[in-house]
Amino acid sequence: VCSSDLYATRQEFDRYLQEFLALGVRPEDFSVYESIVWEIRRMLQSAATVENIDTEWLESLLATLRNIPVQKTSAAYHSLLSAAIKIRNWSGVIDFINWWGLEHLTEEDYQPNINSQGMSYMGLAETTYNALSRAMLMLNEPERQNAYIDKLQRVIDRHPDYRFLPYYKAKLMFRLNRHEEALASLKEFAQRNSSAFWVWQLLGDEHSDVNDKMMFYIKAVSCPAADNMTVKLREQVGRFLISRNMIEMGKYQIEKAVAIRQKEGAHIPFSIENLRKEIWYQEIDGEWDEAFARAQQERAEQFLFADLKQIPVLVSYVNQTKRTVSFVSEQLKGGYFRMPKNIEKLPERGQ
Repeated sequence: VCSSDLYATRQEFDRYLQEFLALGVRPEDFSVYESIVWEIRRMLQSAATVENIDTEWLESLLATLRNIPVQKTSAAYHSLLSAAIKIRNWSGVIDFINWWGLEHLTEEDYQPNINSQGMSYMGLAETTYNALSRAMLMLNEPERQNAYIDKLQRVIDRHPDYRFLPYYKAKLMFRLNRHEEALASLKEFAQRNSSAFWVWQLLGDEHSDVNDKMMFYIKAVSCPAADNMTVKLREQVGRFLISRNMIEMGKYQIEKAVAIRQKEGAHIPFSIENLRKEIWYQEIDGEWDEAFARAQQERAEQFLFADLKQIPVLVSYVNQTKRTVSFVSEQLKGGYFRMPKNIEKLPERGQ
């Protein structure tokens, strides 16, 4: 049975579950109950594939689950958490996690997972805090959200490698009108993720000064990314530049977005079609001012990195194709960065 088909049988599943519980199996028979928990986990996995989940059914299922005796240290119990946190757009995951109990996370859960190819990906604890943070953003409970920010900061302090937690902390602070603190947290997140276009886009969205917006947006469109990922960004930046009377540069980005949509066979928004019909728009040529753009990129980078302490590093590897440079510091900490397109000469290994 495929995952979505399993969710479709949820009412029948509930009936069988209630019939089993009515049998009165002894609480000490953990193995029997654990087999049921594994089946509930399968149903939660199925629910995670559904766009608009039946939350009333889900809450009822979890209310039943709370009355099932299961050992907190068992793999079955852990599997419930890993399945539940994947359910989309469900603020009830907060209460589920509180019931499950974060104290039951093991030391191993706080470490990244390594697959058979040696690639690292988020462990259960990091994934759980990400899900919890997303759910907190869905609430309109300032007192509860402020308390969670304090808790989140303690997790960030203990696990600075958890990539997205400063981002969620910033989003929560913006929601609570803690604007200056939010910008500081967002800046911390951006420093660690400066190669992602959407990070610079977010910086532009959250800054009110139009000159700051300008440098962040222009930096965003300069970041390497797949064309289909940057369409909405280019449309946004194009409109912004036109609003600042930088019409040639604005049109350049709009037309790039249109070309990408046409190549992908995607629909062109009516607002863009109407803009392109304007006489003033048709009378000008789209042109990107490279010198101006480069100056704005440098301003954005200066804003982001000026207060960082500089440390000497040794170049350990250079990927000429991807323009990435791996390094190791005096403290034997490694990392990598991508060289900007405007810098032609890459460093050499051993420098």
